[in-house]
Amino acid sequence: MRILVDVSQAHLDALNALAEQAGQSRAEVIRKALDYYVSATQEPISSFFGIWAENPETQDVQGFLDRIRGEW
Repeated sequence: MRILVDVSQAHLDALNALAEQAGQSRAEVIRKALDYYVSATQEPISSFFGIWAENPETQDVQGFLDRIRGEW
């Protein structure tokens, strides 16, 4: 899929330099940068499994729910 992105001249110059240095197209450099950014900013959903089980405050589920509902 193609997209259109506006960049500054400084970014374009840097992109051209990176692409030339790596011997790759600008598009490939951009794809790799996006892959890196996405993988660095997304925490895998598996890291959230068991989050309540490890919290001593939530061991008594009904008591926990009653307490937080009481705050409403």
